[in-house]
Amino acid sequence: MLLLLLACARTIPTALQIEDEDTTVAVPEPTDPAARLAWMVGEDPLVRRPRIPTAEVEAPLAAYLALSAAPVVKPTDWADLETLQRGTVAVPLARGARLAGLETALGDPATAVSWLLPLRADKPAQEQVRSPLDAFGGAAPAELLGIAERHVILGWLDGPAIPLAAPARALAQPTYARVATTPAGTLLLRRAEGARDPAAAAAARDALVDATWVAAMRAAADRDTEQRQLKALLAEAATAAGTPGDPTNTLLGRAATGFAADAADDASTGAALLAQAALRWNGGCPDAPCGGFDRVSAMATAGRWHPSVAPLAATWQVIAAKDALDRLEVAYDEPSFPAALDAQVEVLLGTGGAVDGTVLLYPRSSPSVALALARAAGGGDLTSKDDVLRTLSSRVARAARAVAENAPTQLKEPLLRIAKRSE
Repeated sequence: MLLLLLACARTIPTALQIEDEDTTVAVPEPTDPAARLAWMVGEDPLVRRPRIPTAEVEAPLAAYLALSAAPVVKPTDWADLETLQRGTVAVPLARGARLAGLETALGDPATAVSWLLPLRADKPAQEQVRSPLDAFGGAAPAELLGIAERHVILGWLDGPAIPLAAPARALAQPTYARVATTPAGTLLLRRAEGARDPAAAAAARDALVDATWVAAMRAAADRDTEQRQLKALLAEAATAAGTPGDPTNTLLGRAATGFAADAADDASTGAALLAQAALRWNGGCPDAPCGGFDRVSAMATAGRWHPSVAPLAATWQVIAAKDALDRLEVAYDEPSFPAALDAQVEVLLGTGGAVDGTVLLYPRSSPSVALALARAAGGGDLTSKDDVLRTLSSRVARAARAVAENAPTQLKEPLLRIAKRSE
C-alpha cells in the first residue's frame, strides 16, 4: 500500500506536464558565441534542456558542459557552479537544470525542495518532523514551478555581461506570455530591446530612496517613542506618495516600473532588480508566491550591477536582517517560530552564511536549531536562545555600521541606530 501511495504522489498533473522540445532535428551548430547561445536556448528561455555544443567554448560555458556530462549531478553541484560563475551565462543554465530536476520531482516534497533550495544537510534528528514544503508555505506544484521559473529568469539578469538576445527572443513567444509579464520577465525584455528613459529612471530613483528610508526608519524603531514617531512619519510619507497606509510597497512598485523603462542602463537594471527583491521581501510582489529563499541574495546581485546601486542594496540587506532578527526574537518560543526561522535562514543564505539544510525541518526552537543558526552566523558552537540571538544581533550591528559609511546621508541615522541597538 505504501508503495502504491508513493507512486501516486509522484504523478505530475496533466496541466503541469511540460512537453519537451524536440532537439532531434538536425540543426547545424554555430561557431559564433552569440549564435551558439541562441542555438542552445532554442525556444525555451528557461533552458531546461538546452542543445549541447561540441566545439570549444568559453570558460563559463565549458564549466556548465563539464558538469552536464557528469554521470550523476546533485542539486548542490549546480548551486556550486552558479557560485563559481556569477555574472555569466552559466548561472541561468545551472538554474534551468535545477528547474528540469524540479519538474520530475513534484510528487516527492523532499526531493522537490532539494532542487528549489539545494542545501547540504546533516542526518536529520528525530525531532525534525516538519514537512519540507512548509518552508515554502505549503506551495502547490504550480507555485513551486513559478518560484523556480522566476529564479531562472533572474539568472539571465545575474550580471550586465550576460547576452539577452537569445532568451528574449524565446521569452517573447506566446507560450511564455505568463513568464514574460512577470517583473523579471518584463525587465529582461526591456533590457534586451535597449529601452531608455532617463526621466523615468530619475523619478524611480527618488521613489527607491524614499522607500528605503521609510523601511530603514521602521527597522530602527524599537522604542515606544520611536514607534509613535514612525506612525507620524508613515502618515506623512503616505500623503506625499498619494496612497493610504504604509507607502513602502507603493514606492517600490513605482521604482521597479520606472527603472524597467530605462533598462538599457546598467544602474537602472540593478536598481529595478533591487526594487523587485525588496517588494518580494515585503510580500508585495505581483507574481506570488513572493518567497523562494533568494530575495536577500537577489539584493546582493542588484548591488553588483552598478556602484550607485550598491549602498541601497546593502541597506536593504540590513533591513531584511533586522526584520528577520526581530521576528525570530518574538517567535522563538511561540507556534510562529517556523516562519521566523525561514526568514532568518534566508537572510543568512543571502549574506554569506553556510546553513545546514536540516534546520528547516525543525517545527520548534531547540538547542539543535540554535547551534545550526549560531554556526551559520559565525558564532561557533552555541546552543542557548540568548547566545544565538546575541550572535545574530552582533552580525546585524556589524553590517549596519559598515553600510552606514557609504550610504546616502538620510539613511545613515537609521542605520547607525540599528547598529547601536544591536551591539
